[in-house]
Amino acid sequence: MLGVSYALLAVGFFMLLERFYQTGTDSRPLVILVCLTALPAIATVLGGQLDGLLPLMYEPPGVALFAVGTLFVYVRRFEAIRLTGGTDEPAIFLDIDGRIRDYNRAARRILPDLQGSIGSPVESVSAAFADQVSERGILTVPEGDETLYYKVSAAPFVAGEVQTGQLVTLTDVTAQESYRQRLEEKTEQLEALNRVIRHDIRNDMTVILGWSEQLQAHVDDEGAAALDRVLRRSRHVIELTDIAREFIESLSDEQMTELEPIALAAILESELATARDSHPHATFRVSGDLPEVSVRANEMLSSVFRNLFENAVQHNDAANPEVTVTCNETVDVVRVRVADNGPGVPDEQKEQVFGKGEKGLDSPGTGIGLYLVHTLTEQFDGDVWIEDNDPEGAVFVVEFLTAE
Repeated sequence: MLGVSYALLAVGFFMLLERFYQTGTDSRPLVILVCLTALPAIATVLGGQLDGLLPLMYEPPGVALFAVGTLFVYVRRFEAIRLTGGTDEPAIFLDIDGRIRDYNRAARRILPDLQGSIGSPVESVSAAFADQVSERGILTVPEGDETLYYKVSAAPFVAGEVQTGQLVTLTDVTAQESYRQRLEEKTEQLEALNRVIRHDIRNDMTVILGWSEQLQAHVDDEGAAALDRVLRRSRHVIELTDIAREFIESLSDEQMTELEPIALAAILESELATARDSHPHATFRVSGDLPEVSVRANEMLSSVFRNLFENAVQHNDAANPEVTVTCNETVDVVRVRVADNGPGVPDEQKEQVFGKGEKGLDSPGTGIGLYLVHTLTEQFDGDVWIEDNDPEGAVFVVEFLTAE
């Protein structure tokens, strides 16, 4: 029985040493416990020579010392070890006063000043870390030529109904944070480009177009053709600035708002009127009635139809371009069909024309217009695709979810 008792003690100590090692915890209290528990074993060895040690030859003293010592270590350390050792992530256990009670090896690799800091205020290790513990923010840690980012989170530890401290964990979010910073940089660049397009380029082209229109009454027949090309190109550049501005706005955070009910008929009527004014040589008609329904979208919905109408005319090689708008409503969705009498779109290009920078069919398209249509319909949780028109031409079908 005595041998079994000490065998169990040895196993227990081995488990404790392994746990202490895994968590990187100070093992000095355990060394003291080993020495105390070894006293009965020493007494057993010497008991044959010293009569006064005979009572310690039995196993109860060793077991008792082990149990009392284990309770002592638990009160002082095991609570912290259990918390910091129960996660693979870097972890620091703070008491109710914000002092460091324990930490694991992973945390010490990130914050080397944790070494020997048990009992010290967290501010003494890292003021930046202490701030993020309060704010639950992102801790920045320089490491060589790169910067690592860790999300700081804390969970309270409660014994009974009393909070005894908190477990602070560090989650590596370097990839996510670096990506977020790159997105912010790209957004700032897009905003700068938007300002240049909206103000500088558009304003200059508006001036050029205005003066060119003034020349119409002062040129002869020979110069009229050249002036007409200048006017058309000037209007096209202004149109490009509008599309580019709308595209940039569709990518900016300010425009990525929650979807709201938008009256579909009002938007279609407005954009059809604009298209008729911009292209008096083309015919725009509505087949049937426009449904009095609202769809899930935002203020950029008008850009979808503006670009579809422009595309139907600019890619049209017919002498008299014709564009027909038809709406079909079901319980959950509304489909708007924009049909033209142009050359149509080959099957192998029906998906490609929505790609970034795709100009399609070598026509004088804006390139980015249909990509903007595709981007916006995705944001609206809708869809867009191309079908063949009968007898000729293409049909662009846009599907929207109806608003509840």
